[in-house]
Parts: sequence; C-alpha cells; structure tokens
Amino acid sequence: MNSTLCTSSATTIVEPWFLPIDILRIIFSTLAFYKAHILLSADSCLAALVFASDMLGMGVFALQNDLKHIQFRDSLCIFSFYVGIASCTEFTGVNRRLDQRFEN
Repeated sequence: MNSTLCTSSATTIVEPWFLPIDILRIIFSTLAFYKAHILLSADSCLAALVFASDMLGMGVFALQNDLKHIQFRDSLCIFSFYVGIASCTEFTGVNRRLDQRFEN
C-alpha cells in the first residue's frame, strides 16, 4: 500500500478563521431568540442618547445667547426643538413597547 496516500487522506485543513467564525455563529444563534428585546433596548438607548445630546446642545446655545443678550429666531433652534420632540416621543414609545413585551 502507498504510504503517501494514507497520510494525505488523514490530513485536515484548519484555517485560522474557523474558530472565530464558529464562536460568532454560536453567539448569534443563541441571541436570535432575544433579538426583539435587544433591538428594542438598543433603540431605547439610542433615542435617549439623541434626546440628551439635543437637550445639552439647546441648553448651551440658549446660555450663550442669554449671556450675550442676543434675541433672534434661529432655524437651528427650530430644528433642534423638532429633534428633541421626535426623540422624546420615540423614547417613550420604545419604553411603552418594552413594557408591553415584558408583561406578556
């Protein structure tokens, strides 16, 4: 029998990216059942972050204008107000959906 044939058939190819891909596949298949909760939580965190940064920006803008005694209508202020209202509405809507999901 040919010895090179036996040794070549027993050799397996191991690529360095097999292990990380397998680990990620296990993690994502485990988290697939909790996907809705994770997405709603991430959406809630993003809405809270947008709302907080918008409120901070509006506060700094208002403080600067108050210190300089500047009074005028600014389109950025109107847009910032709209973003604040939209993100606050999204944040409360996401929290309401999360509460309904956990009650069931």
